[in-house]
Amino acid sequence: MTTASMWSNRVVRRFFSASLISNFGDWMDFLAITVLFSYHWKLSPMVMALLPLVYAGPSILLGQFSGIVADKWNQRMILVGVDGIRAILTFCLLFVPDYQWMLLLLFLRSVADTLSSPAQQSALRRLVPSEHLFQALTINGTIQQATKVLGPLLGASLLAFASPFVCLLLNACSFVLSAFLLFTLPLPSKGDQTNNLTTNKEKITLDAWLEGWRFILANNRIQVSFLFAMATGMAIQCVDAQFAVLFREVAPTQPELVGWVTSAIGIGSLFVMLVIKKRGTWPSHSMIYGGGTLLLAIAFICLGIMKSGDSILLPVGGAIVGGLGNGLLLLGIQFILQRETPEHLIGRMTGIIDSLRSAVFLIAPLIGGIIIQQLGVSFAFTAIGITLFLLSITGFILAKLVWNKDKEQNKTYSTEAS
Repeated sequence: MTTASMWSNRVVRRFFSASLISNFGDWMDFLAITVLFSYHWKLSPMVMALLPLVYAGPSILLGQFSGIVADKWNQRMILVGVDGIRAILTFCLLFVPDYQWMLLLLFLRSVADTLSSPAQQSALRRLVPSEHLFQALTINGTIQQATKVLGPLLGASLLAFASPFVCLLLNACSFVLSAFLLFTLPLPSKGDQTNNLTTNKEKITLDAWLEGWRFILANNRIQVSFLFAMATGMAIQCVDAQFAVLFREVAPTQPELVGWVTSAIGIGSLFVMLVIKKRGTWPSHSMIYGGGTLLLAIAFICLGIMKSGDSILLPVGGAIVGGLGNGLLLLGIQFILQRETPEHLIGRMTGIIDSLRSAVFLIAPLIGGIIIQQLGVSFAFTAIGITLFLLSITGFILAKLVWNKDKEQNKTYSTEAS
């Protein structure tokens, strides 16, 4: 079966369905753990800051190795195995006695998860022909943001009358169903690549790792794009795990506000992706990087100035605005990665970028926790908003100096439904 024919049949739809199901469960899982740590166990901001470290830490050590594995081994079996391991570990979360055990299991789950993103990106590139890449990325982005809306909404509704562990159980079930769908997914053979893991082990070499780095150092647009993305992400990560702490302080009787704001961010991102897909024209780099970061800055400033008794419209409205910026940045970065990178390096590129981003983010939650303890959570959110505003100015400047040299930036891509 050729790649072109696979794009038009149910194989690719099955791939996206598996992504939809697992992403849906992930967001309910995230909300459940956040509420469990902040409202049930009432943990300090410094302990809350450990959550991003637990999620990102394994990628620092294993991300680059995982990218090579994703390029060299069978992506279907990687994705199925990862979902199976994540299902088992998520089931184990239902029986933990305290937060220390939960942090350990979350860390182990993150170890398995390091293989997921490189394998997904590599599989997506192999399943989708280049002329449909824009459409595939907008579909994938739409799925991610739709689940970001519906997952927290359902999770918040469940948390109104049920334990957070119900959300964890649903996530474990979503991994099982995703693994089943992916197991039936054939990926086209790729030259002399085999599906035998033992045969491919000798190909995971130092030179294979250096090949990815050589490509990054030779590509100016990828360098600047991901440095900018890491700078923006580091600012956000300083307070990303502290939303529950903010709302615990300014709205102590409304734990569901975490879910509403998370869903509002997803609504904004989803709206942007649907508009881009309908237009079929890629936004300018100024809009993606400068405009996207500016919208995020507005969102964090709105959250920072929120006071007890304020209308819910301020945080939710600000979150929708931030979601618009988030959607622009997410699609822009993914498209540059997929368009600029050769097919055989997609996994390595994703692994290297994930590893570098995780290393940069390692210190950010701790900085955020220290700022919040010393100066307050509202001050921290406002400061991050101002930082993002300054970064947005940098984004507008870089768009003119670097990205706007790309002759294909105004190219119209096919978004016609297959």
